[in-house]
Amino acid sequence: TGEVGPRVSAVEGQVHVMTSQMVQVMGRLEQVGTQIEQGQQAATQRDETIEGLSQQCILGMDKRLADLERRPSGPQ
Repeated sequence: TGEVGPRVSAVEGQVHVMTSQMVQVMGRLEQVGTQIEQGQQAATQRDETIEGLSQQCILGMDKRLADLERRPSGPQ
């Protein structure tokens, strides 16, 4: 019975260390989750910007083409 006390203390110490490590891991997982979420938001913003610029480019080309089609043919 004299050996049980020190063993229990050793196990309690190990449990405390493991609990502390788990808290650190959970904190790190939250940080990574936040970074992933921010990355997804940035990717969405990038995609929206590209889409907007593409639409502006297409509209500009359409307008230019319409202007060219309205011009009279032949030498000017």
